[in-house]
Amino acid sequence: MKSSFPGIKRLLKLESTTSTQDFARGLAKEGAKEGTLVWALRQTSGRGRMERRWHSAGGGLYFSLILKPPFPPSKLADFSLLTAEAAAEAISDLTDLRMEVKPPNDVVTRDSEGVLRKVCGILAEASGGATSL
Repeated sequence: MKSSFPGIKRLLKLESTTSTQDFARGLAKEGAKEGTLVWALRQTSGRGRMERRWHSAGGGLYFSLILKPPFPPSKLADFSLLTAEAAAEAISDLTDLRMEVKPPNDVVTRDSEGVLRKVCGILAEASGGATSL
């Protein structure tokens, strides 16, 4: 499916997958182009940093984007943090919620009692070689 979103060249919508990250990684290994977005309505084995299990509740938004940025994998942590900051700003701009970044990769908001609630997490992974992300 083609997308009208800037930077998104190809959109794959899945009813269910184990992990959009794993699905996208497989596509990238097969030569998928930068800008391929994998979107799933349901993940059965979502994961976070360090292979931690991620509970993918119904009604969530689960996606992975294949990027090929021109910098080395050593910049991965910086990339995750910058992406989280961009996501927090975009969500704040589009809603009446005040977003914050909880380093290294979470976007959170505070509930009415001031408790942090996670809105999303950014999982950036390098693959395909030691010289590119």
